[in-house]
Amino acid sequence: MVTLAFLAGMGCSAKDATAIATETLSDCNPVDDTHCMLPFPSSYHLKADDSTPSGVRVAFGETTLPANFKGVVLQPTYFNEKDGFSTLGTLFAGLMDASIEGVIGHDDLGAYAHEDARTILLNPRTDARQPHFVERETQAAEAGRDLLMLRPVAPLEHATQYVVGIRHLVDDQGDLVAGPDGFAALRDNTDHADPAIEAQRAHYEEVVFPALEKQGFERDTLQMAWSFTTGSKEGTTGRSVWMRDDALERLDRDGASYVIETVIDSDCSETGVTIGRSIEGTISVPVYLNEWDLGSMLTRDADGWPYYNGQADAPFLLNVPCTLLDDPRPARVIQYGHGLFAERDEVHDEYLGQLAQENGFILMAMGWTGMTLRDSPTIALMLAKDPTDFPMIPERVMQSYVEWIYAARVVQGVMTQDDALIVDGQSLVHPDRLSFYGNSQGGVLGGGFMALSPDIDHGVLGVGGTPITLLLTRSRSFTVFLTLMESMYDDWADITLLLGAMQILWDPGESAGYAHSLTNAAVDERTPTKDVLIHAGIGDAAVTTLAAHIMARAYGADLVEPITREVWGVQTRQPPFAGSAIVEFDWGVEEEKLALPNADPYNTHDGPRWSEEGRAQVGAFLSEGIVTHTCDGACDPD
Repeated sequence: MVTLAFLAGMGCSAKDATAIATETLSDCNPVDDTHCMLPFPSSYHLKADDSTPSGVRVAFGETTLPANFKGVVLQPTYFNEKDGFSTLGTLFAGLMDASIEGVIGHDDLGAYAHEDARTILLNPRTDARQPHFVERETQAAEAGRDLLMLRPVAPLEHATQYVVGIRHLVDDQGDLVAGPDGFAALRDNTDHADPAIEAQRAHYEEVVFPALEKQGFERDTLQMAWSFTTGSKEGTTGRSVWMRDDALERLDRDGASYVIETVIDSDCSETGVTIGRSIEGTISVPVYLNEWDLGSMLTRDADGWPYYNGQADAPFLLNVPCTLLDDPRPARVIQYGHGLFAERDEVHDEYLGQLAQENGFILMAMGWTGMTLRDSPTIALMLAKDPTDFPMIPERVMQSYVEWIYAARVVQGVMTQDDALIVDGQSLVHPDRLSFYGNSQGGVLGGGFMALSPDIDHGVLGVGGTPITLLLTRSRSFTVFLTLMESMYDDWADITLLLGAMQILWDPGESAGYAHSLTNAAVDERTPTKDVLIHAGIGDAAVTTLAAHIMARAYGADLVEPITREVWGVQTRQPPFAGSAIVEFDWGVEEEKLALPNADPYNTHDGPRWSEEGRAQVGAFLSEGIVTHTCDGACDPD
């Protein structure tokens, strides 16, 4: 059973709203009987909580979340720690008979503001409509359980109540689709036997219906409507910020401990050699996991807050280019974020050696704790056995964020005087110049890492995007895990909703949770905002460009002229300039079916980082934070 609390006061923030109904009700919301969780996310699965910044807390019941074919139910424990839903999460409804003809498409985003729009995502406090597009899960279509999905294309505000409305949807024969019986009872003001319907009636009358009618969504045209509240900034990023601050205080108080295990020098006179010295070792870092092992999660005290749990040795790798060995000087350190389930040794890739050599960078690499090659079997086992422990992924990434910030302070601090980093009496490490460059998974996770770092001044997100749950079923890289989930769940609606609901848990361990914090409103007063350069490849079959566009809108990035194509909601700008930017590389790959991975014959995912033009632009941006144009005309096949 679940405690139900609804928020009232159309002109109020979520924190100011009052709980107007508190009863013991069903775990399932009867407003949409397509699935227990629908509509999602919903105020039905929130309870009032004055201790949270948003004023509410997620309250899934013991049977709200799906069970796999073995009867194992995903437990709500970690969801119910959150004080609202994701600011970039997908919204779901049933309406299984409805066609998506005439809805807002990913290629017509401006239609969200049209008077005849069939869907609306609304902030009732400001009367502002939120841009989104509508689709169904293509891979679920064959099973006949492809839910209706509304995907926000710019981050919603934190700790804010939103209202959703759907109208005028028709079936394949052109006939209007009826809404579910539970919703119809609320809309038509008719009695319903389920007390969970009656408990919601006042909220719909005072908040949902008036807000929609004010926007021209007349009550009698609605086929579905509901409200939800987003999580607060503190609730999303607060644990990460506390862990970082605690770690840095320990470093300042206790000093650094590290071990250099190997130093390998190469002959810079040989053709093609770019990295003259490779240094490997370990840095003792603070641990906030319940154990330093695969599958661990954050420690939790009585209030659910993480606490320090000793030290562990985290491996690191530094690559010094021949440029610096030949002409010793303090160099900018570039922290590199590796791709999906890779390892720190990805930093040995040739294009990175060329980047370091051409610009005099020192490359620093560590593994993304939680998403390395070593983690993948543990993750697969968790998905097959009991996804309740899913937070092991984002929470270990949060630990990784802290490790990387802590380790950079060590490298740019005491390690500047290590013999391995001194040539002819000159330290090769600049103590203050630090940037980030991540590709693929590194571009997905890197926005969160940069937002938390108090030391990085700017960075590059290569072929990344956000939110991560938008990427999954569109990515060739997720095929193995998706096949595993299909084997564990009989209903595709279960899979779709699980992937969508997981965004709440993903937020603090990827860019989505920090979408407002990287370039706009910093996570806290000690952390500067940063400029960012985003590289994307049109037709990318691993990370859809739709997610890169969401990043660009969230970060206020401009398209660099001349452009390969227009991107809705993103302005163009003539380089050179300081600020944030996005560049799309067009390799001539068709991008018509964005619901599924494309064939990607021209390797659009790898192309931007390996091309000379892309590398030159990255080098200029990481060196000085200046956006330049390096292609001959638009970055396209010509």
